[in-house]
Amino acid sequence: MTLAIEGVRVVEFTTALAGPLAGRYLAEAGAEVIKVESQHGGLDSFRVFSDDGNVDGSARYLENNLGVKSVRLNLRNETGLRLATELLAVSDVLIDNFRPDVLERLGLGVETVRAANPGLIVLKMPGFGSTGPRFRQGSWGPNLLAHGGMTHLWNHPGLPEPV
Repeated sequence: MTLAIEGVRVVEFTTALAGPLAGRYLAEAGAEVIKVESQHGGLDSFRVFSDDGNVDGSARYLENNLGVKSVRLNLRNETGLRLATELLAVSDVLIDNFRPDVLERLGLGVETVRAANPGLIVLKMPGFGSTGPRFRQGSWGPNLLAHGGMTHLWNHPGLPEPV
């Protein structure tokens, strides 16, 4: 059976939960998804959740990246940057859930990657958006829930302190 988006290549620069799950779901729908990580300070944060320190054996990382291929490149190196750009030139989608300016600072900003591939679909999903007072802040579920007011909404009645 042909899957819905078979033949689509997705390159992801993601960490933790929201970005990797987007890649996983696209892989489950048939896309070839390739996660790019940097051996020099840019591995997915869920890789550290292993019992034995093996960054390739973290169950939490594997669960959130199921069906996703992975490559490690040094994105602060000319060769690594060239390889990432060449990969994006033959891909259909780029997913980025880092802070808004991370890929730009590495030399993989939207204008640069679109010069290599004008038809590339770019999905940027920084937790606090690409503009505004908190756009440079990193985000995780708990601080997004608090900033969005969700923790207040599910507070237990009668308790003076929030959950």
